Amino acid sequence: MSETDLVGRCGLYCGACSVYRAYKDDGEYLNRLAEHLKCPPEKVRCEGCQVLTKECWGNECKIVQCLNSKGFNFCYECPQFEDNSCEKYEKLAKGYLEEDNVDIRANMARIKLGQAEAWLKESRERFKCPYCKTPCQRAPRSATTAERNSLRSFRRLKLPIKLKAELSFQVLNKWWRELSVFNCTCEFLQFPLCFHIEFSGNPAFL
Repeated sequence: MSETDLVGRCGLYCGACSVYRAYKDDGEYLNRLAEHLKCPPEKVRCEGCQVLTKECWGNECKIVQCLNSKGFNFCYECPQFEDNSCEKYEKLAKGYLEEDNVDIRANMARIKLGQAEAWLKESRERFKCPYCKTPCQRAPRSATTAERNSLRSFRRLKLPIKLKAELSFQVLNKWWRELSVFNCTCEFLQFPLCFHIEFSGNPAFL
């Protein structure tokens, strides 16, 4: 597989795509994502935008379907991209910019200028998980002081050990993702350990 296979047709980095990562990394995350997408785990598979096969989940993408119907490979080739009149793309771009701090319009501009290889290299480093070294769905960042204090406060709560164990995966895991502090496929298997490496250096969660 070539690295250029991961150049998203809308400007996303396919290497950090949740479907691509779940398919390549397998494990618990694949099952969770399949449940979220309401499909069998074997349907969660994709090789990247540039090498879609008939089995790839990417064929269900509305952007991909739109591009294929118009005979374009990238969104920047469409006149509606230039005048900001494509509702699907504008909604997608706004969502990624506000939620993940990913500017897919800027990415499209670089790809259009022939800078895809440099952009791919930068994206690979930007989204690299500090623990398992594979790309995350969101670029990792350091936790703020307020986040550290809040999470440490939870740790100090006097709760039955069984309940605390359940909360660690159900509540904190969800909270962790929403904060965008860490969002990797390995998170579902290593969250308690990663939590304490990041926040206290103590691997004993409970």
